[in-house]
Amino acid sequence: MSENHHVLLLDFTDSVACRAAFDEAAHLPGLRQSAIVEREADGTLDFPASQVRGAGAPTVGAGVAG
Repeated sequence: MSENHHVLLLDFTDSVACRAAFDEAAHLPGLRQSAIVEREADGTLDFPASQVRGAGAPTVGAGVAG
Protein backbone atom coordinates (compact mmCIF):
# COMPACT_ATOMS: atom_id res chain seq x y z
CA MET A 1 0.00 0.00 0.00
CA SER A 2 1.40 3.36 -1.00
CA GLU A 3 0.82 6.64 0.83
CA ASN A 4 1.26 10.08 -0.63
CA HIS A 5 2.88 12.75 1.53
CA HIS A 6 3.04 16.41 0.70
CA VAL A 7 5.29 19.11 2.12
CA LEU A 8 4.43 22.79 2.20
CA LEU A 9 7.07 25.37 3.09
CA LEU A 10 6.14 28.94 3.94
CA ASP A 11 8.64 31.75 4.46
CA PHE A 12 7.83 34.40 7.08
CA THR A 13 9.79 37.47 8.06
CA ASP A 14 7.32 38.34 10.84
CA SER A 15 7.51 35.93 13.79
CA VAL A 16 4.01 36.88 15.02
CA ALA A 17 2.47 36.04 11.64
CA CYS A 18 4.46 32.80 11.55
CA ARG A 19 3.19 31.71 14.97
CA ALA A 20 -0.40 32.62 14.01
CA ALA A 21 -0.17 30.53 10.83
CA PHE A 22 1.36 27.63 12.78
CA ASP A 23 -1.43 27.73 15.38
CA GLU A 24 -4.13 27.93 12.70
CA ALA A 25 -2.62 25.08 10.67
CA ALA A 26 -2.77 22.75 13.69
CA HIS A 27 -6.55 22.52 13.19
CA LEU A 28 -6.50 21.67 9.47
CA PRO A 29 -7.96 18.26 8.63
CA GLY A 30 -5.40 15.83 7.29
CA LEU A 31 -2.40 17.67 8.71
CA ARG A 32 -0.07 15.18 10.38
CA GLN A 33 2.90 17.29 11.41
CA SER A 34 3.94 20.92 11.47
CA ALA A 35 6.97 22.78 12.72
CA ILE A 36 8.50 26.21 12.90
CA VAL A 37 12.13 26.22 11.72
CA GLU A 38 14.32 29.25 12.35
CA ARG A 39 17.84 29.88 11.07
CA GLU A 40 20.04 31.39 13.75
CA ALA A 41 22.64 34.07 13.05
CA ASP A 42 25.40 31.42 13.05
CA GLY A 43 23.53 29.39 10.41
CA THR A 44 22.26 26.61 12.68
CA LEU A 45 18.60 25.60 12.59
CA ASP A 46 16.30 25.89 15.60
CA PHE A 47 12.87 24.25 15.97
CA PRO A 48 11.03 26.40 18.54
CA ALA A 49 7.67 24.71 17.96
CA SER A 50 6.36 21.50 16.44
CA GLN A 51 3.35 19.25 16.69
CA VAL A 52 2.46 15.74 15.58
CA ARG A 53 -1.22 14.86 15.43
CA GLY A 54 -1.96 11.77 17.46
CA ALA A 55 1.45 11.68 19.11
CA GLY A 56 1.17 9.90 22.43
CA ALA A 57 -2.25 8.40 21.68
CA PRO A 58 -0.95 4.80 21.74
CA THR A 59 0.78 5.49 25.07
CA VAL A 60 -2.38 6.92 26.60
CA GLY A 61 -4.45 4.03 25.25
CA ALA A 62 -2.06 1.46 26.64
CA GLY A 63 -1.99 3.28 29.99
CA VAL A 64 -5.78 3.29 30.21
CA ALA A 65 -6.01 -0.37 29.20
CA GLY A 66 -3.20 -1.36 31.59
